[in-house]
Amino acid sequence: MDIAKDPEEPTWVWPDSEVPSASSTIRVLIVFPDEGAEELRAYGEGESLTGQTTIDGYVSEVFNSTNLNYARSGIDVTFDIIETMAINFSHLGADWKAKIPGAMMNPGSSWWYAEYQAELEALRDATAADVVMYWRISGDGGASASGATPFDSEHADKTFVHLIKWHMNPRVVSHELGHLLGGAHHVGLQAVANMSYDGGDFELREIRSIETSQVSSLGYGSALYLWLFSDANATVSGTIPCGYGSEHICTFAEPTPVGDENHSNVDQMLGGASISGHRDGTEYPARADEVISGSSGLEIIDLIEQSSSIAASWTASVAVHDEYGSDLLADQNLGVRAQIDLHLGDGNGWVSLPEVANFSALVASARNWTDASTGGCCSLDHTAFEAAGGTTVEVFLAVGPVARNMSWGWSETAVLVGQTDGRSTRLLDLPRSGGLIEEVPLTITLPTPWEYRYSAMEDIIEGMPGEFVVNRSAAPVASNIRISLGENEPPGAYGNRLNGGSSSISLDQPTTFEGQCHDSGIETPELKWDVSDNGTIIWTSTEPWISVTPADFNFSHGEVVSVKLTCRDSFSATNIWYDNVVVDAISPTWEASFTGLPPTEDPFAIDASDGIIEIGSEDILEINISALDDSGFDTTIEVTSNRTSEWRHVDWNEMLAQSRFPQGDKVNGLHLDVDSRHEAKPLTTYSLNMTVTDESGNTVQHNWTILVLDGAGPQILPNIYSNGTLIAAEHPARAGVILTVNLTDSYDDLDSILDTRWTFILNQEPIFENKSWTAIEYFDLPPLESGSHWFIFMAWDSKDNLNLLSFSMAVQPAPGVDIRVWNVSYFGAPIVGETLSVHAIVQNIGGDAATGRLCSGVICSQLVNIPWATATGPGVVGVDLDVPLKRAGELQLRFEWGSSQLNVEGQIDIDSNIIVNPNSGPLNIVILVFAVLAGLAWGAHRLWGSERFD
Repeated sequence: MDIAKDPEEPTWVWPDSEVPSASSTIRVLIVFPDEGAEELRAYGEGESLTGQTTIDGYVSEVFNSTNLNYARSGIDVTFDIIETMAINFSHLGADWKAKIPGAMMNPGSSWWYAEYQAELEALRDATAADVVMYWRISGDGGASASGATPFDSEHADKTFVHLIKWHMNPRVVSHELGHLLGGAHHVGLQAVANMSYDGGDFELREIRSIETSQVSSLGYGSALYLWLFSDANATVSGTIPCGYGSEHICTFAEPTPVGDENHSNVDQMLGGASISGHRDGTEYPARADEVISGSSGLEIIDLIEQSSSIAASWTASVAVHDEYGSDLLADQNLGVRAQIDLHLGDGNGWVSLPEVANFSALVASARNWTDASTGGCCSLDHTAFEAAGGTTVEVFLAVGPVARNMSWGWSETAVLVGQTDGRSTRLLDLPRSGGLIEEVPLTITLPTPWEYRYSAMEDIIEGMPGEFVVNRSAAPVASNIRISLGENEPPGAYGNRLNGGSSSISLDQPTTFEGQCHDSGIETPELKWDVSDNGTIIWTSTEPWISVTPADFNFSHGEVVSVKLTCRDSFSATNIWYDNVVVDAISPTWEASFTGLPPTEDPFAIDASDGIIEIGSEDILEINISALDDSGFDTTIEVTSNRTSEWRHVDWNEMLAQSRFPQGDKVNGLHLDVDSRHEAKPLTTYSLNMTVTDESGNTVQHNWTILVLDGAGPQILPNIYSNGTLIAAEHPARAGVILTVNLTDSYDDLDSILDTRWTFILNQEPIFENKSWTAIEYFDLPPLESGSHWFIFMAWDSKDNLNLLSFSMAVQPAPGVDIRVWNVSYFGAPIVGETLSVHAIVQNIGGDAATGRLCSGVICSQLVNIPWATATGPGVVGVDLDVPLKRAGELQLRFEWGSSQLNVEGQIDIDSNIIVNPNSGPLNIVILVFAVLAGLAWGAHRLWGSERFD
């Protein structure tokens, strides 16, 4: 049948009724001589069509094509390479490479190949391979052709293939593996077809299928091997891979059968025995993530009575990573495989069967113990269990390269006998000294009704009281792990009712019950609740807590609800807790009143009959609530509000609480922009929620709305400018300069700013009174004198709430330098020939600093700094000048000043009124007295300042 759509596409088909359905994966282990690894790698690199440079890469490439060959023929198997391994059987003889092919081709034959076959089968078993394929090197002395174990349906697990170096290609590999599936040479296709080879001319050529061999030529040139198996039910057309070793392309001129009733390897292979799955690898456990893995078990068979002989059994299985060395051999740091090859073998890098046997005997001897404590098991009541018959030990260790990371280990069993003492509590001790056997979990099984009680190492114990696991590897210290055992006791049952009264619960409110079951540290007892009405169970639950509302179960006032907690352990031992409570269906009663407490006025009662409590934002709300229950027990009063998340008051029977309720965060404030905070805002409301609860849990609730009235005046926020600059410490107000007041930043908490009224008083003189906002938002002040001035702003909102802002503001003198000589005095006698000490006091009533000096003729004092005037007064400085008196008459004085900052200077002529007299005897005495008096006056001025008193 030809279903080809594109002559360039290879096509092969079967009748629908004969499409193969078998499917399996065949695991293949590839081995090769270790000394030939480079030779085979180089060959593969030269032959690879995909640039592979390693043995693994090339072999994978070949097997990918091999699987396509089988799929092309409808044989639904996949050959999966599980590993490529370099081997060394030199321990069997120097000619080991030549004998392996013979051992593979003659399974179970003579003793001649027995050792080789044992090594190969051990290697196959260790890897759980279905097929072992040996890739040979050139000149190995073995058979000149490749081959496969003859197919035997009764021994389908004898599956070996050997390939000479040049036969590691898709066609030959497919050919030899086909023999293992039942394919035969003589069943292969041999025919003539009109075809083209690698794009050449169409001509009649001899064609053969993969399995065809040992046939004579049909005389049509070199035969072309099609990469498919003969099939009586299939035809082929278009293009198909072909070639002896490397892949070429064959193109058929017309549909061509690829088999007949006598030549159909596909049918023969599909009907053959399966060669997969004969080894599951269980004798060689898979390598675990943990370096040491496995398990152990101690089962105590007899009842652990006092002063008795106790029978028990011991089992253990341990797997260890190969790179973890054994303390039974030297050089433990090398890893166990290197230790075995070095100390029990020939050091050839290969762990052989004899080496495995030697190491197994060593382990079996080391683990053949009678004292169970030294063997890593256990002691009972301070006495070690004994294994009178020793232990049965099986060791597993895979043959293979030393460098192959696998796992080794052993399993062991023993029959134990122990002895108890006269105490009622049994003590089981488990050694923890660092042995390998202690690294795997130990499962302990006890006879019923004995159970685990306690251990200080409880953190490393898990499971059930009658069967638990001890993880000795997790023990924090190297010391015995002691476990106390005892006969089972019922668990503790502990219940608690979380709400309701001492003997009653509410009819329509949920009542919560909490339960706990306590037992040994590793026991988790079952918990069960039963809720009953007059002996009839009406509800059950297994949750740790339950919520019961009697009304949901049709209870009435005065009836009894029965609640029982049952705790059951793994031995079915039980304990109970119960509670019988009366149903209370009558709610408490209450009364409430509210009072407003203004800051300065008398308290006033608030009528809340409509559910609204009106209170000023500056007032305190006083809440007075009383509650009563007919049972005579206390009532709980709880009041909450959304004023804050923490606002809550709780009291019993009587409550008196006080709180202020301000306008909320949705009123005007500085958090808003100017335009927004000038708009009107609604009044703030809060909720006030009351809950009254009686002892049984019956509740009564009531809610009010608190309406916060406007109780605060506008916020007054003036900004004062001088020449367009906001006055501040670095930009003070100056005398004679017009000031502008800007009230734009002001706002009222609730009213529109347009609904406010304003009054301004300056130095006790009203500037304007009761003006609207639009009239006074901006206004100018008249020029002010230097000094301190008192400002008073008053503002009212539409509810006549008043706010007042008062402050003083310093006005600094006008800019410039204005020098005045306030006083001149002298010390000494104003007589020709004397030296007169003159002292002048100078004032600056300008707002800028200057420098100056006192002069008389050509004589001048040192320059002095003249401070500027401030709002509190002029800048004052004293200047001293010593003047030699040379002529009689009035002493001429002047004061020279200047300001580099203002680039101005000046001079003040001083009328000193100091008359210099000629040299005269009696007159000198008078002058001296005058000079003394003047000196005293000058000293007083220096001591007390220049302040005048009117």
